[in-house]
Amino acid sequence: MWFHVDAAYGGFAALTERGRRWLAGMELADSVTLDPHKWLYQPFECGCLLVREGQRLGEAFRIQPAYLKDTQAAELEVNFSDLSVQLSRTSRALKLWMSLRYFGIDAFRAAIDRSIDLALFAQARIEASTQLELLTPAKLGVICFRRHPEGMDEDRLERLNQQLAERLAASGQGLVSSTRLRGRFALRMCVLNHTSRTQDVERVLDWFERAPLPPATAEPPTPPPAYDRDPPVAESWPNHRLAGGLDTARLRRLPLFQRLTATELERITGLAGERAVAAGEVILEQWDGTREFYVVLEGTAVVRTAERHLDDIGPGDFFGELAALDWGASFGYARLATVTATSPMRLLVLATADLLVLMDELPEIAAQVSRAAHDRLPGL
Repeated sequence: MWFHVDAAYGGFAALTERGRRWLAGMELADSVTLDPHKWLYQPFECGCLLVREGQRLGEAFRIQPAYLKDTQAAELEVNFSDLSVQLSRTSRALKLWMSLRYFGIDAFRAAIDRSIDLALFAQARIEASTQLELLTPAKLGVICFRRHPEGMDEDRLERLNQQLAERLAASGQGLVSSTRLRGRFALRMCVLNHTSRTQDVERVLDWFERAPLPPATAEPPTPPPAYDRDPPVAESWPNHRLAGGLDTARLRRLPLFQRLTATELERITGLAGERAVAAGEVILEQWDGTREFYVVLEGTAVVRTAERHLDDIGPGDFFGELAALDWGASFGYARLATVTATSPMRLLVLATADLLVLMDELPEIAAQVSRAAHDRLPGL
């Protein structure tokens, strides 16, 4: 069994006498994670992994393909690419080394000790309060509690403490996070900042004690709409589909696709999306960095630069190929003209990667798009 200790936040308490006592047994681990950007006061980000048998990391991560032979580490040289999944990295350890050299380890030990003292002060302050309830005793720099007015049921207690956490953050006087302990909503105070003082902790706890309570008859707040942190890619991608879709008969009427087989047309309907555009809407803006490729299904548009009129386009025409074809180059074309709808339009839209796939698979499309790009560039 591999015994790992996640000490990202609390492990640095071992610098203090109390912390060493509380964390006894951590030294038996095979590996320990530590985050100096937490309780060692370093700018984000700076992480550390301590491993008892360091060669195990090399066995897991070291690779030596031909193109990396020139960077192979000499004997006893540390090459961090052999110790993790990252091949390249910034010198994150430099800031930690400079801090320790400048301030000395005793400054960090004293700051951590002060954080522990402030958490213990907060515990005593909460235990002496008639309004606050201690939910967990102070552990390192963390303490959990809640406002608990007499006679309030659990549902109202939960709503009250959620509201108080939000109101404190909005007030600018302090910030506490939250958690759940045995199913109950808890306020979680974590003392980390080396500049925090007794009066800072006192002010936050005073605020929680004295904040006005909502009326007992107040309706529960309406929960905010659910927020999806990871929406489906298809909903956010530029070439999203619209109702109605694309059919092969409709595509075959367009000059770009007239010579394709039914199977090839099906391939396009599987990759392309459709976009509706109102009259007067700007589809592309000159110097934009977008890369999509468009084919006009219905409607008309005008193509202009800042200086002159270039073209009027309608059903069957396509545009946007210059920026799309240049995708991935070491330098790239921005949009070289503005395209504005002069009537309501429907557009077939292809993402750059999909256009390149089609051009690779279908020489007929590749020839037409490449020829248009060659002819249009001199005119711009």
